[in-house]
Amino acid sequence: HRKKGHQTQLILNLSRESVLDATLPPWLGVAFKAAQLPTDAVIFQMNEIDINDHLNVASTFTEQLREIGCECSINHFGCALNPFNALKNSHANYIKVDGSFTQDLQNNSENANALNELVSELHQQDKITVVPFVENASILSKLWQSGVHYIQGYYLQAPADQMNYDFDMES
Repeated sequence: HRKKGHQTQLILNLSRESVLDATLPPWLGVAFKAAQLPTDAVIFQMNEIDINDHLNVASTFTEQLREIGCECSINHFGCALNPFNALKNSHANYIKVDGSFTQDLQNNSENANALNELVSELHQQDKITVVPFVENASILSKLWQSGVHYIQGYYLQAPADQMNYDFDMES
């Protein structure tokens, strides 16, 4: 798809073991060159808990990814006692908030404002926000009002067994 001139990016989830593997970033640098794939084509996503459990390693890992030109994302963000500790110790551009925030918003919970506050604080730090579990138009409207950049959920499309999205979508 990139060879056709499109700027598509793929978000790839990394396991805790991958984040702890010091040989992975140098290997990725070689793999991107061998595949003749620009390093901005893949965004590497790590779980907030894995970053918090291994702050120094995660900091080094994300710095190495940044040095080869890759971007990082934090998944399940906002559930730790101090979620911004993970952010401070990683070089993440994208933040995917935990789905519990969306569920609180859908259930009109007392914690519904927590998502707006979290998104506002992330925007102050120039982070790109992603919110999962968007299941209906009313939630989508609330998220756009809060300034969320990207959404995921059944309202857009159910998960598929394979990546077969038509990026061209010509009429």
